[in-house]
Amino acid sequence: MLVVTVTKPPTLEGVAAEIDAALGGTIADLIKAGEIRGARGQVTVIHTGAGLRARRVAVAGLGADPEGDDIRHAAAAAARAATTARAKTIAFAVDTVPADRDVASRCLVEGAVLGDYRFDRFRSGPAKERPSRLDTLTLLNGKRRASERAAVVATAVNRARDLQNSPSNHLGPEQLAERARSIAVEHKTVTATVNDRRFMERRKMGAFLAVAAAGGTQPALITLRHKPAKPTRGVVLGLVGKGLTYDTGGYSLKPARSMSGMKFDMSGAAAVLEATAAIAELNLPIEVVCVVGAVENLVSANGMRPDDVVTAANGKTIEITNTDAEGRLVLADCLHHARRQGATHVVDLATLTGAMIVALGDWHAGVFGNDDGFVERIE
Repeated sequence: MLVVTVTKPPTLEGVAAEIDAALGGTIADLIKAGEIRGARGQVTVIHTGAGLRARRVAVAGLGADPEGDDIRHAAAAAARAATTARAKTIAFAVDTVPADRDVASRCLVEGAVLGDYRFDRFRSGPAKERPSRLDTLTLLNGKRRASERAAVVATAVNRARDLQNSPSNHLGPEQLAERARSIAVEHKTVTATVNDRRFMERRKMGAFLAVAAAGGTQPALITLRHKPAKPTRGVVLGLVGKGLTYDTGGYSLKPARSMSGMKFDMSGAAAVLEATAAIAELNLPIEVVCVVGAVENLVSANGMRPDDVVTAANGKTIEITNTDAEGRLVLADCLHHARRQGATHVVDLATLTGAMIVALGDWHAGVFGNDDGFVERIE
């Protein structure tokens, strides 16, 4: 499948006009008929004849005055159209995108790789009934460095999505630890350390241990360190992720409707693990300490209770008023551990509170920090 993009209203110039000519004016006819309107995310697939090597041409809409997200959206829609049509290879005509070639290359790759994602590991129906998977993604006249870097990052995002989507009976603390170890095996600059309950007891990580007290699978304190040959001096980036592989709320039990989807409470852990893998694959010249607190928040006779008082690793005491506020307990000790490991700048990622969705909805994330310049760089 060969993909060309058009804005709203659609015009055909340059490469797009050449492709239209090779198709005998089919794209122009569809524009005139109102079928191709250039609307954001609209994709029209045209079967080709002898004039083009591609079996299909997809015309993807960017909308009016497109920006980066509009380009990603068009590429994702085109990738899904390709796999629905059983295409194995997809090529984008970069010159049809009204943006800088670096930006266009990056956004097309990100959109296509993310748009091609599906989690069908547990589907029991016949595989032949499902959409295909893309084997090859090509940019015609794109920028190699921008596209290759985008491919590394987008692929890492999809790996994180695989971890997130895995149900908790298939992915617990030990499986997160296994993924950390495999990242270390894949990259020479990365080392992995997995510590158990005894280590946490020695380090007096009472906040983390309070969550782990209910039992279930054994908790794990996971530390990845990326140390390149010549790291930037004076900076050690700490990436800390919340790894609640399941969260019932404990004695402050969640309502049944809120319980569904709690397998995603380890999304912060998935993000920081795969971010570390991407940093190592790109060989970025910065030392990174990645810390994940992997545990389940269950209900048992040994579980923490409201009114309990626990002592965190930094010596501060914490009164438990709601056992469903377990994430900040785990993160308190993980953040302290990251600082003890030398982190000078810390980014913490967590599915910490439903209040964020109440305030901002599903499409925006909240970010808080004590250094405005650092926050602006992240944003």
